[in-house]
Amino acid sequence: MSKSINDLFQRFAIPPSPLHEAIQKSARKQGWTAPWDAEDQQREKAGKRSGVMRKGRAEVRRHFVKTAFEKLKAPYRMQPFSDHSIDALTIAYRKLLAEDGFDPGSLMEAAPFKASRETLINDLKALGIRSKLRVRRSG
Repeated sequence: MSKSINDLFQRFAIPPSPLHEAIQKSARKQGWTAPWDAEDQQREKAGKRSGVMRKGRAEVRRHFVKTAFEKLKAPYRMQPFSDHSIDALTIAYRKLLAEDGFDPGSLMEAAPFKASRETLINDLKALGIRSKLRVRRSG
């Protein structure tokens, strides 16, 4: 038999006795949450909260990427994924961030404005921007 009541509420892969299992099941029915379950729930909530924040930051960044893309000259907009177009987009994006007097270098290192070449390309894809010169195939 257990030495104390706390021993009945310890985590076991396989409960050592039917009493352990019965007490824990009964406690759960009454609203008790095991500490190990609470930790898992806390991690899950933190992950969801983090995901929501990252999604919001991405939406803000995409707004600025779209605005910078619209300011590009037509040849760059025709082939948005070429190296020259991405270089021009990076410059336009930095200029857009600098318009309010902020240092674009420091802004591009902080969320939500942090954007590498790959991030800019992914943002263009997420915005539905496609190359105008690509070959259209039937079928």
